[in-house]
Order: sequence, then C-alpha cells, then structure tokens
Amino acid sequence: MKQLIEFVANHKRNNQSGIFAVCSAHPLVLEAAMRHAREAGTSLLIEATSNQVDQYGGYTGMTPADFCGFVYQLAEQHRFSLFQPDTRRRSSWSKSLAKHGQPKRRCPMQKS
Repeated sequence: MKQLIEFVANHKRNNQSGIFAVCSAHPLVLEAAMRHAREAGTSLLIEATSNQVDQYGGYTGMTPADFCGFVYQLAEQHRFSLFQPDTRRRSSWSKSLAKHGQPKRRCPMQKS
C-alpha cells in the first residue's frame, strides 16, 4: 500500500510517472515483464482477462487461484517482489454467480 501512496504522490507532483502493466497469462510475457520492471526499478501490474482465467479455467485452463499460484511461482523463480492480486473487481460471470462467485475468484495465497 505504501508503494501506491508514494506513486500517487509522485504522479501528482510531476505527472511523468506510470505503472508498467501487462495483461497476459503467457509465461514468457510475464517473465519479460518482471525482468523489465526489475531493471527499470518500477512497479508491475499483472492481470488476466476473465476470458483467460475464470472459475472454469478460461481458455488458459487456469482458475484465479491457479493464476495466482502461477504468477507467485514465476516471481519466486525470477526473484521478483510480489504484489497483491485484485480480486474485488466485477467480472463477466459475477451477475450469474453473485451468490457463489466471490469465493471462486479469491486467490488462496492473497495477503490481507
């Protein structure tokens, strides 16, 4: 959280900052993104679409928990600092599974 607060403050001061972000579940893309962020000394935002990753496995075959584990494993292999996943945004299936959807999209390794 401290990093985000500092980022926003820096952005307000000079408006020349941004967050390096990638939306992919491909290991080579994620490895390259982690390497770039580490070398550039910047934060990295990683996300996947609800088509790539969903409670049924998406087209990647990964559930949200699988994706979190996959990213955590890559981060550990590449000695990259971890982030907290965004599990609170709405997804394409949240309406039909409003009652049961939330637990299915939580990352079991998520830190509070």
